[in-house]
Order: sequence, then C-alpha cells, then structure tokens
Amino acid sequence: MRARAFCACITGVVVAVKCAGDDGGGGGAGLHAAQTDGRGNFDVAVPGASASPCAARVLGAMEQLCAPQGLTVSRVVPARAPGSAASSYVLGSRLAFFTRCAAAS
Repeated sequence: MRARAFCACITGVVVAVKCAGDDGGGGGAGLHAAQTDGRGNFDVAVPGASASPCAARVLGAMEQLCAPQGLTVSRVVPARAPGSAASSYVLGSRLAFFTRCAAAS
C-alpha cells in the first residue's frame, strides 16, 4: 500500500502512518514516516496494510507546530481518482496545524 497526500506548504513536516495490526517488524511500532516536499506532498509505503484501518498523524517539523489534536490525525482511505492504482490510498480529511502558537494565558 502507498499513501500519498498533501499536508501543507511547509517543507519537512514529518507525517507518520500507522495501521492496525502492524508491529513494524523492527522496533518501529509499525510507524511509517515521510517528510513533506516543497509542495506539501508526501508518499509513504506501508507494507501489507491494505485490509487494516490506517491513520496518518503530523509528528512535527524543524519549526514548532501547534494544532488542536483532532486536526493532526486523518484516516487513510482508498484513492478514488480515475486511473489511481488499486493499492493507492489518500487521506480522508485534511491535516491542519499552525506555525504560530497562541500565547499561554
């Protein structure tokens, strides 16, 4: 399975994908991570996970990111675009975050 998605127009945001039942096979706890490119896109391979529910989460970046927790996680769903491969997946909702955090009160 390959998950391809758009995160934000910030290069180097780390996004991890985890699927139910995926132990990672090497101490990685089943997390498969990728960094966004200059256009905010990322592409990550998740072996053998097409039948399991998966989710993507923003892990961070070189600069501080802030967001309500619900905006940093998205379900991974099958791609429905014409011509997309059967093993292609996309995010079910947008990942969102802020590059400036509100001051603590």
